[in-house]
Amino acid sequence: KKKRKKERKNKFGRLSIWWLKVGTEVVLSDNVATRQVIGCLMLNPLLFLEYPDLYSTDFDNKVARICFLSIKNLYDNGATKLTPIEVDQEISQYSNSAAIYNSGNGLDLLKEAYELGLKF
Repeated sequence: KKKRKKERKNKFGRLSIWWLKVGTEVVLSDNVATRQVIGCLMLNPLLFLEYPDLYSTDFDNKVARICFLSIKNLYDNGATKLTPIEVDQEISQYSNSAAIYNSGNGLDLLKEAYELGLKF
């Protein structure tokens, strides 16, 4: 496994991040980039239409994966804009995920992500 730095310009803003190449899979491994993506998706879940190849496995952090899946689920059910509290409430419905999310300070991640997303 080799780490290499890539710079990307997209709807998530200009991200200078470390990508880990695993086969054909690219994994988000930078905490700031992860929060930027989560924040932008909360503020505009319609980004899922522009980035259909974005998956939970793209995140190397379990809490970020849980947040991503919850945002995706809310989007699939019609959400067009989300707050950290709405995502937190969605996660709380699933006890196993909620335990991981809570032990990893998931609400703090969502709040920080939301603030970062507002900058784009």
